[in-house]
Amino acid sequence: MRTLRRLKFMSSPSLSDLGKREPAAAAADERGTQQRRACANATWNSIHNGVIAVFQRKGLPDQELFGLNEGVRQLLKTELGSFFTEYLQNQLLTKGMVILRDKIRFYEGQKLLDSLAETWDFFFSDVLPTLQAIFYPVQGKEPSVRQLALLHFRDTITLSVKLGDALARAHARVPAAIVQMLLVLQGVHESRAVTKDYLRLEMLIQKVVSPYLGTYGLCSSEGPFAHSCVLELQTDEEGAAAPDAVRRPPAVPTAGQDPALSINHPFYDVARHGILQVAGEDHLGRRVITFSCCRMPPSHELNHRRLLEYKKNLKALYIVHPTSFIKVLWNVFKPLISHKFGKKVTYFNHLSELREHLKCDQLAIPPEVLRYDEKLRDLQRGRPLPPAKTPPPRPPLPTQQFGVSLQYLKDKNQGELIPPVLRFTVTYLRERGLRSEGLFRRSASAQTVREVQRLYNQGKPVNFDDYGDIHVPATILKTFLRELPQPLLTPKAYEQVLGITSVESSLRVAYCRQILQGLPEHNRAVLGYLVGFLHEVSRESVFNKMDSSSLACVFGLNLLWPSQGAASLGALLPLHLFTELLIEHHGKVFGARDARGEPGEQGGPQAGGPALPAAPPSPGPGRATPRVLEMSR
Repeated sequence: MRTLRRLKFMSSPSLSDLGKREPAAAAADERGTQQRRACANATWNSIHNGVIAVFQRKGLPDQELFGLNEGVRQLLKTELGSFFTEYLQNQLLTKGMVILRDKIRFYEGQKLLDSLAETWDFFFSDVLPTLQAIFYPVQGKEPSVRQLALLHFRDTITLSVKLGDALARAHARVPAAIVQMLLVLQGVHESRAVTKDYLRLEMLIQKVVSPYLGTYGLCSSEGPFAHSCVLELQTDEEGAAAPDAVRRPPAVPTAGQDPALSINHPFYDVARHGILQVAGEDHLGRRVITFSCCRMPPSHELNHRRLLEYKKNLKALYIVHPTSFIKVLWNVFKPLISHKFGKKVTYFNHLSELREHLKCDQLAIPPEVLRYDEKLRDLQRGRPLPPAKTPPPRPPLPTQQFGVSLQYLKDKNQGELIPPVLRFTVTYLRERGLRSEGLFRRSASAQTVREVQRLYNQGKPVNFDDYGDIHVPATILKTFLRELPQPLLTPKAYEQVLGITSVESSLRVAYCRQILQGLPEHNRAVLGYLVGFLHEVSRESVFNKMDSSSLACVFGLNLLWPSQGAASLGALLPLHLFTELLIEHHGKVFGARDARGEPGEQGGPQAGGPALPAAPPSPGPGRATPRVLEMSR
């Protein structure tokens, strides 16, 4: 017998119940919306922090890349997806590029080129692939993540640093990464027409990549610094590729003539007046910068605050032709400003008083200053002249080491060709300082240098370990070369060295060897001994940051200078190039005996002169064995 089950029917809600259910559902929907927004914000923040960590070289933890990729995919499905590309372009990439730029923005010259090359390698090898992996879900949209990142690198880093000035420096060494960077950025275009930034990039590419290598290297033109960016040929076959190339003499400006400055240079408004000039070095090897007040234009023509952007660590300040008002004003405010800085200020009433401190023939003195100095002398002709501060000349001591000729040192040291100061400092630096960062670039205390010079000239022992500064013997070595009565390369070789830029790259080493053949045997022996040591220093450039190019910038003007006046700006390039070739190709330029510092039968310790003591055994840990040079009278 069948049983009938009673069917149960759900009654529909009444209209009165609907009004009660709507607030609860709305509240639930609101809570869900808030949770989704909180989740989206958390995802947004995690993506932001992850991208910034990539730019800061912190890397991503394990599985973090997958999580960020999924986070981007989730955000694209939300209401924030429409703003994602704009946020990536205006926030994330801008912040990341600023992080990379701030590490190199204040660098200049070769250091900027090397730092920018390292930054590009990191960006192109690590940052860019990581960004493409994180934002892979956005790849279908235009512009792509790769295009946005490269455009930001171009505008924020490449075009904001002083890359053009670095490429225009004398004998700039362009890393391969810089060439790769410019070519990659050249292939990236904005969605709109060609922009001004793209044209600026094309100008940089023209300097480095096109036109192709010619007789003078890259960027060959008719300008005075057309040969400023030189790419050396590595093999003789490459050098002989263009045997019929036309040789043009290098354009060398005369002394005191400023090179043509681009109107787009940031300091063109200041430089065109010739207010500031670099004028060689003083007797202690410090750079001399002249500030000509007579060339200062009125304030309505030049903002004088622009001059405050020139920053230099002054070791001494010489003021020529000061007025009485300036002297009184300085004496009043000197205790309030700085007592230490007050010791650096020296007043000179006449230009002749500078000779005790500076090499006056190297100063580019304006004609207005010369006329004013002559006017002061005319006014004082009827008055007794002030006592001369220059001490009377006196014969050198038998143990004199600085300021005397190589022949004098040879005669006083029983025929030894290598001067004792040179041999001892080289030996000390070879044992203790080959890997010291900034060797020969940094200077020691002027007071310490004068003290060491006095000890050497008096024939007393010198122990560099007592000073605790590896830059003291390095500065002594440069000072010894600089105070020679004649340059080590002799004045006759000056014009020959200036002509090295007109020689084919493959023939320059042979040209250097030909110049050295014309030197006296004594000079060639000392030069070979010194350059051999500099070659050892350049081989440790990974540690000391001093490659052959950096050493050439330091020692170029210490090995050769003109007989009259200072070396012009146009002469710096061939001089640095010649010195760099000597250091880099030391074994090819010098003979076997010269390369070892053994020029002849009469040189060396066998001659019976005051030789260096034998090197002591290596001291144990925590114990230093001083090396002392005893110089006989």
